Amino acid sequence: MKRMIKLLTLVMVLIMLLSAFIGCNNNAKDDGALDDMGDEDEYDYFPEVERNDYGTEFTMYMCSINNFPEFYVLEESNGSPMDEAVYARQEKIKRYLGVEMINKVDSNTNRSDYIAILRDAVNNKDGTLEMLLSHYNIGIPQLISESYLMDFNDLDAVNLDAEYWNLPFMDSIELKGHRYLGFGDCNILFAYLISFNKGMMEQYSNAEVFEGKTPYELVDDYEWTLDKMMAIANLVYIDNTGDGKTDDDKFGYSAVAWEPYMSYIHASGMNIMEQDASGSYKVMLNSDKYYSKIDTVINKLADLSESECAWVDYGVKVVHDSTALSLTSNRVLMSVYDTIHLPEYLNYDIEFGVLPLPMYDSNQKQYRALQYGGNICIPTYVKDKKMVGETLEMYNFYSSNVKVTFYEKVLGKQVADVPDDARMLDIIWAGVCTDVGFTYQNTTTVANTMNWETLGGCMVRLTNPAGSEGGLSSWFARHVNAQQDGFDNFYKGLK
Repeated sequence: MKRMIKLLTLVMVLIMLLSAFIGCNNNAKDDGALDDMGDEDEYDYFPEVERNDYGTEFTMYMCSINNFPEFYVLEESNGSPMDEAVYARQEKIKRYLGVEMINKVDSNTNRSDYIAILRDAVNNKDGTLEMLLSHYNIGIPQLISESYLMDFNDLDAVNLDAEYWNLPFMDSIELKGHRYLGFGDCNILFAYLISFNKGMMEQYSNAEVFEGKTPYELVDDYEWTLDKMMAIANLVYIDNTGDGKTDDDKFGYSAVAWEPYMSYIHASGMNIMEQDASGSYKVMLNSDKYYSKIDTVINKLADLSESECAWVDYGVKVVHDSTALSLTSNRVLMSVYDTIHLPEYLNYDIEFGVLPLPMYDSNQKQYRALQYGGNICIPTYVKDKKMVGETLEMYNFYSSNVKVTFYEKVLGKQVADVPDDARMLDIIWAGVCTDVGFTYQNTTTVANTMNWETLGGCMVRLTNPAGSEGGLSSWFARHVNAQQDGFDNFYKGLK
């Protein structure tokens, strides 16, 4: 009897060991499905997307002249922190959904060529395109009015209330309850800011205008305003040595192109268009609400551009030796620059910091930054809408590490390797914005000529005395009505 009991005990032990072995193998298989790349247990929240093996491709298209495609999909990792984060994201999706991310990029295409590519994909129903990363406004009104863009509300798997989607941004440009353009953590931050030369700034740090504060403290205390920026810029004079030569001049402020100027309108708390009490969208630049404020901003920037402390390229003062007058020359105190190109400063012997674009005045309690990095667009025909929705959801969910890598390691660690600058980048990201007038401004024939006649280019024309053509009221009289009529016709045509 005892022998029998021992035998049964031995058998039970063996069964238990065998069960544990099988269980270990099963667990190893489950964990191995993601190769330590993250599973539900690692997150406080996980999307309601079941594992699947679609065995298919998810193809996106973008024009590299407008974006940085290597930040979205890579064929292989080259070992940099950003490469590793981007590659790991698509591998997670591949292992979780059986979907391979493909990025079609043609660096030789024009920014508007994707319009024809998306139209062809929908009309031919060939299933060759699941996502477009668009320009921030070129072609968008046409694609929407011609019913080529899907409403994100129709993608059941996409949870726009999740923190990795930027619902306020998307809602700011929704039309008649439709969200045609997506924006989330997968969108790399592309916004303008103020970069400054820390060495030069230190030289002037005891000036009365600082009131004993650092530039970062001015931002924190909501004292970083347009007037404050101008006052600091005016601490630096062009002819620093007094010899009348330009090869050793120093400058308080520099900026290039027209996009940064447009950003000053939004940074000052204004939008190109807003809804009135009846729900109609109206151009606000010449309204009683904003006209004097716009006029003030334009005049201040014009004064700054014409003063002895500043250099501004395009339309105001054309200086051919623009490289020498960039922040990298160690001759410029402050310069308008953009987040996505900040790593280029690493190639120069310069210590710099970053600040958001200034607010209009201290009554404003929100720093704002226009996003120029494009929008997520989904064609109205895709081969599998369920797969597209689930892939998009996981793509944005798994983008948290990509965002952190770009934001903290590429920008925060490698470029601005101090807590103050990292905090400034956080403020800039938190204030990323757009509006209906900015995103859908290309609704008129005039605007589509892509010249300075667009509302988006009004600032650079009006800060240029030679191009103001009668000043603010005269310019608005010629262009605002055309923009309003164009948008009204576009909006009325929407279902």
